[in-house]
Amino acid sequence: MNNNKVKGIKAWFIFLPTIIITLILLMSFVVTTVLINKRSEKDASDAHKSSECISLISSLQGRTSSATETISSFVYKPTTEPTVWVDEPVRHPVKFALNNVPLDTFYETMTNQRINQHYIYTTVSKNYDIDNDLLNELKAVEELIDYMDEVQKHAIYLISRMESIDDSNVSGGLNHYLEALGSYTFTPTDLSYTTDEEIQEAALSIIFEKEYSLNKKEISSRINKITDSLRKENARTEEKSDEIVWALRRTLWVLTALIIVLLFTFFIILIKMLIKPITNFARNIQENERLEEEKGLYEANYLAKSYNELLDKKNDYESKLTTVAETDPLTGFENRYSYNEFLRSKVDFNHSTCIFMLDINNLKYINDTFGHDKGDELIKNSSLAIKEAFMNETGKNCYRLGGDEFIAIIDNIDPKDINDYLYKFQELQNQYKVNIAVGYAYTSDISLEGYEALMIEADKKMYENKKAMKEKQKEEKK
Repeated sequence: MNNNKVKGIKAWFIFLPTIIITLILLMSFVVTTVLINKRSEKDASDAHKSSECISLISSLQGRTSSATETISSFVYKPTTEPTVWVDEPVRHPVKFALNNVPLDTFYETMTNQRINQHYIYTTVSKNYDIDNDLLNELKAVEELIDYMDEVQKHAIYLISRMESIDDSNVSGGLNHYLEALGSYTFTPTDLSYTTDEEIQEAALSIIFEKEYSLNKKEISSRINKITDSLRKENARTEEKSDEIVWALRRTLWVLTALIIVLLFTFFIILIKMLIKPITNFARNIQENERLEEEKGLYEANYLAKSYNELLDKKNDYESKLTTVAETDPLTGFENRYSYNEFLRSKVDFNHSTCIFMLDINNLKYINDTFGHDKGDELIKNSSLAIKEAFMNETGKNCYRLGGDEFIAIIDNIDPKDINDYLYKFQELQNQYKVNIAVGYAYTSDISLEGYEALMIEADKKMYENKKAMKEKQKEEKK
């Protein structure tokens, strides 16, 4: 078989690109999914860090408020109820207990490392991605808080000079609190205050001075500015990130749709060009029919072409075997086997029929006298005469029943035409120089007689004709 004549797309031309494209789409799907997950994780991490940063910076405002409020409370009321001394007869000066409640809060605020302005600035500048302008703002806040810490330290150190304070109720005394503020050197102005009232009045004027109050507002304003900017930047980042994630998700949907369309198309092609042709092949093979060679993939068409060629060879061999089995090799007429099959298979009996029985005269004499080659020649010439006289267009109505016996069957014949057949046959005998005895039997409806009965009648008449021809030959010899 010539493979170049096979039509159709080869399977690898569909399967291989489909597999490659599917793998590429699946890899893109996985990569896109990973990118979405990583982006979501990054967004969550950035949001968490941003929240931490804002919370850390906001804590400075709470620290400032706590420090200013507690120091104000303490300076305004540095002592509580006086301690009464009852030892007699010696009378000691009246002492007042230290108001340590606001001092405790102030101490905790000042010693809390997590809300220390220097710690927060260092932490934010090192660990968080913050704009330089905002970082400068935070630096300014740090400096403002340092200033306020100095003012608060000044006020507390002034209060510590009050003689009426009894700090025996606090472990370590007032020095315990002063340690959180660090050392301080009194100025001549500080030392000029001699009475407790003057000292307290000076401390109050320090913490309620205009610049101190303005600094407190400035700290709050700058912190709000920083946190608002961070929140807006975080919102812009989230919005941009949402756009990226949304684009990635749309890509994911597109990839999913492409995979579905690709697989659906692949299965449609597979069903149409492979599964369906093979299903039709199975049905056609069962029915011993040829297969369609141009409606499937190359491999299916190749299979169909191979089968069709095999079927053609099979049919050719069967035809040859049928010819050998049903045809007389010498004359090309149908043989007795074929005639018997004809009798068994005939179903249409409603017509007129005439059977001509024919027998070659002197065949045995020719074979014995001149040899079988001459006898075969006589048979061939006789068959030519019979063929031209009686054979119809199908070539299936003349049979050689034996060595010198032939039969011709004419269906749908008018009885008036029988003599025309016999006259023509006689002329053909003269033409081919043969001598053939003939007998015939006619019926207007073969179903009433049957071929076998008609054959017997025609055979009987043929022998009568044969006998008459032999007697005529004898008389002519005399």
